[in-house]
Amino acid sequence: MSIRNGVLMALAPMVALGLVASAAGEGGNARLATYDKDGQAYFALSLMPNVPADPSQKNAVVILVDTSASQVGAYRAEQMASLEGLLASLTPEDRVHLMAVDMKAVPMSEGFVAPSGPAMQSALAKLRGRTPLGATDLEAGLRAAAEALASSDAARSVIYLGDAMSKANALTESSLSKLVEDLRASRVAVMGYAVGQERNGQLLAALANHTGGVAVLTDGMQQLGATAGQVLASAVRGSVIWPAEAKLSDNVASSYPRQMPPLRTDRDTIVVGTLAKPATVEVQVTGTMNGKPVSLTWQAAPEKPNEDFAFLPKLVDLAQADGGISLPTAGSAGLREAGLVMLNSAEQLTKLGHQALATGNFKGAEKVAEAALARDPSNPEATALKAAAHKAAVTGKAPAAGEADLKLAGFAGDKPAGSLLEEVLAEEPGFLNRVEEERAVMAGRFRAEVEKNLADARRTMANDPAQAEQDLKLVLQSIESSLELDPEVRSQLRQQVETAIREARRRTTEVEERHARAEEQAAIAQELQRLNQSLVAREQQLKQLMDRFDSLLDEGRYQVAQADVAPEVHRLAPHTSLDQSVAEGGQMMQMIYDNDTVWRAKERNYLLAMYQVELSGIPFPDEPPIIYPPAEQWEDLTLRRQKYKQVDLGRPGGSEQRIFEELNKSTDVEFIETPLKDGVQYLQDLHKIPIVLVTKKLEEAGVNPDTPVTKTLHGISLRSALRLILKELELTYVVREEVLQITTPEDAESQLITKVYPVGDLVVPVSAGNNLFGLGGMMGGGMMGGGMMG
Repeated sequence: MSIRNGVLMALAPMVALGLVASAAGEGGNARLATYDKDGQAYFALSLMPNVPADPSQKNAVVILVDTSASQVGAYRAEQMASLEGLLASLTPEDRVHLMAVDMKAVPMSEGFVAPSGPAMQSALAKLRGRTPLGATDLEAGLRAAAEALASSDAARSVIYLGDAMSKANALTESSLSKLVEDLRASRVAVMGYAVGQERNGQLLAALANHTGGVAVLTDGMQQLGATAGQVLASAVRGSVIWPAEAKLSDNVASSYPRQMPPLRTDRDTIVVGTLAKPATVEVQVTGTMNGKPVSLTWQAAPEKPNEDFAFLPKLVDLAQADGGISLPTAGSAGLREAGLVMLNSAEQLTKLGHQALATGNFKGAEKVAEAALARDPSNPEATALKAAAHKAAVTGKAPAAGEADLKLAGFAGDKPAGSLLEEVLAEEPGFLNRVEEERAVMAGRFRAEVEKNLADARRTMANDPAQAEQDLKLVLQSIESSLELDPEVRSQLRQQVETAIREARRRTTEVEERHARAEEQAAIAQELQRLNQSLVAREQQLKQLMDRFDSLLDEGRYQVAQADVAPEVHRLAPHTSLDQSVAEGGQMMQMIYDNDTVWRAKERNYLLAMYQVELSGIPFPDEPPIIYPPAEQWEDLTLRRQKYKQVDLGRPGGSEQRIFEELNKSTDVEFIETPLKDGVQYLQDLHKIPIVLVTKKLEEAGVNPDTPVTKTLHGISLRSALRLILKELELTYVVREEVLQITTPEDAESQLITKVYPVGDLVVPVSAGNNLFGLGGMMGGGMMGGGMMG
């Protein structure tokens, strides 16, 4: 089955009109098919690398799913089926970034994720919920995909699922060349499956050809679904060899594409051109595959000219015009598809020539036959048509319908005079004049359509200049793709549309600025409203605070007013008259109240004091007189009170008493990096007292008994020396259980000793009238009462 009947280009990589690589070289298999025309040798060279795919290859894949308005109904279902088949066929180690593309590329997944799993299922759900709208900018989508792959170290692939029409941004020769150059520089292979009512399979195949990818194409009638996805997944696992340098032998006069396309390990690469002389062609290619250097060499002897490649002259002429950038020859299958397209066009022209011959337009039939032979020089029907038309032009008589060499069966010789065929194939010079007239009419009609579209776009600019710009871009695309327009007319129309596009962009800028100003004004108004609301709320809050302040003052709760209300008023209205009134007025009222209270207390207590003075003036007799005990009795009482000065509940024994005495004695210490335990032993031997280290507590505190101690002390008490030494180690000492223990502060605090002191001095109030010499006690003792008068 042929490609046009539904066979995939990707499934038939090694069959193209009998071109199968067979000649072996150091780099792999190669075959050189040729065709001669007018003494010039044309060739098609098939190069198949003899290099297996990299088994350690890791793959990073960006899947671009077209979501423009053309992808609806059955096409959307076919697109999603191929996507699901692709994801199901990728390996778990592959990483996939799903993106939707129409006017721009929009990520569906959060970066690169596994082809199956929750993250990809979420991305698929988001994609299914996206409504197909607008047109497609294929260049923007591919550039966004390449940017997403820029940081990946794996083999990079972009898989496009859509019609590749790119109506939002038609690719020209220059823009396609720049896009291919950037993709090759980024080492990004483009693959795709053409799905849609209108499909630009040639563009998709050209991208695959120049970036080392594959294209899956059908005739549009066959629905491949998951099968297409499986083919693309298999292609992802193939490896791409990126040429750094390619050299062909000197007998190659010209070759296309001018730059050697990337080579794949799973399909051959096609080069077409002309030979200076028929001899063995040697090809040397050096490049890299997944960062590893690769060097390949092929030698292919030219085969005898084959009529199957009669389309090569026309194909080479087309490639020469743009350097081969538009060649859709992605492998032998792509070459075969290109040949079939040209052969079919020759058949259509031949049929048209038969119609012209049947109507008596002999010269027109001859010209159509020549056009068909230019596409298929070996076409026997076109050759017979040309001969019959020339013979009929000489004799002035159309050949009989039964002549076998013309194959005119089924064509009527008595067509009406005004038929379409008669208009197309008029007599010379009417034929050429009619063609020119038709082109002029078509140009006029096209110009009128463009002017109408320009008028519609100008009306749209008033409200939606961005939409007007998109409409004008579609008009510009139709101008560029119209083959019937003369270059001069196309240039004029292009200039008009481009001028309108610039005007639309200027209007878009103005509209955006207008919207920005409106949004700014709305934001200012919203901010003013917020400030006004904030001010009203602040005033209400201040009123509530002042009402509470007045209420507290009325209740005499001045301190509460100053502590609770005044700070809030200061926070809401700092440094205002209200703030000063609350702070100063509240303090003043509190001071007035406090002074009044003090004055009243002063008056009352003054009267009470005077009353006590009067009471103290009452005399008392000195009978019986005051008799004091003798001095010996006072001394005895004093000695008996000594034991009640303090009571130690710890009940220290004789050993502990001796330790306390040693702590007060002088000591000398000269420790230089001396371990703590050795220093303790030194002090124990010097003062003859038991000193122990509480090892368990020291270990809990992270102190090792071997910790070095450096300290030099002379003439100070043992108590002070121990404190200075242990302070640096965050330790302390305690006397208990008849030994001096070195331990942690926490342990020392856990075993405190309770001491009881007499509280007489604590409970006797200190009189404010006591002076430095204790005379207050004498005065209060009744001196005024006359006790010492007698």
